Amino acid sequence: MISQGDAGSATWATYRETVIKRSRACISMAISPAVYSERYDRGCFDNLDEIDVDACVDVIAVDGGEYIWDVAANLASRRSTMTIVRSREGSWRLPNEPESPCSST
Repeated sequence: MISQGDAGSATWATYRETVIKRSRACISMAISPAVYSERYDRGCFDNLDEIDVDACVDVIAVDGGEYIWDVAANLASRRSTMTIVRSREGSWRLPNEPESPCSST
């Protein structure tokens, strides 16, 4: 299962412990550069001060390991949603059924 942008650097540890580690499914995360991601009832990027790419990269480097496979930016408002994903190679794309890094076993 792929989770796109459901956690940011400030919410990653809680998301990992309460969702990923408790799930019976294999969940791979595309972390959000918005530090709180979808924690509040508003768009992830409504407050530009909450975008911290360095914190996002630090989480991936220090604690991402087997769980974080990518970075996703959910460009959402209350009226519409669009998700783009950044690959490890640095290119941005729309998420068209991305391949899961989870094993098939």
